[in-house]
Amino acid sequence: MNRVAQYFGSGLFSLLSYIHHLSILTYLCFRVFWGKRDVGLRDILRVVLMQVYFTGVQALPLIAVLALLVGGLVIIQSISQLSKIGAGETLGNLMVVIVIRELSPLVTAFVITARSGTAIASEVGNMKVNGEVDALESMGISQIQYMVAPRFFGGVIATIALAFYFNVVAILGGFVGASFFLDVFSVDFYFSSIVDALTIGDFSAFFIKNLVGGAMIFLISVTHGLRVRGASTEVPVAAIKAVVHSLIFFVSFNVMVTLFVYTWGGGT
Repeated sequence: MNRVAQYFGSGLFSLLSYIHHLSILTYLCFRVFWGKRDVGLRDILRVVLMQVYFTGVQALPLIAVLALLVGGLVIIQSISQLSKIGAGETLGNLMVVIVIRELSPLVTAFVITARSGTAIASEVGNMKVNGEVDALESMGISQIQYMVAPRFFGGVIATIALAFYFNVVAILGGFVGASFFLDVFSVDFYFSSIVDALTIGDFSAFFIKNLVGGAMIFLISVTHGLRVRGASTEVPVAAIKAVVHSLIFFVSFNVMVTLFVYTWGGGT
């Protein structure tokens, strides 16, 4: 019994220490704007834009394909079931609940973690192995300002933008799927039902999930990259840990926000 208690106690302490580390890292990223800077804002902005391009722009085709498939499948399955009970007017609610509230943050997070999370952890890990991080520190350049903060802000911006893009394409994909395969309702009915189903809580939950979730993915990825000591064999291990931890934290946070919306936020 004591061993079990020690095991869970150690795990809880490690989790709290991990969260504390991520919180401090977040604070240090924002402190770049009002503290002493070793790197110019133009250089930081350049890295931010590069991160937005890699994470956001280059992922647009993949997100579009996934969004079209998800939107079409959700609509087809929904209407095929709702038509049996004559409840087609609830279509907008289903699209909001299934796609906008849940699937868009989750699918976007999986894509970003698989592409950018592994890339960042591997890139930073290789920089550690090659001594580039130590070289930056020896030149008086903060690794937070040069490596962490730009990837953090660029990643968060790209995450929110990609999730919004996913919603737009998924809604259009749902309409295309319904038009070609079902042909049961008009354009006005489809889009008006979705607009009527949207609430302020949906926008708030969407923004919070992607803002905090995106921050988690990039901070965790950088953290595991920086934990590489000196062996190149540690780099793939760091990338795997970054993916696993990012997804666990993101899904857990996503569930907590959803529970809050349904329990205290009046979600339907």
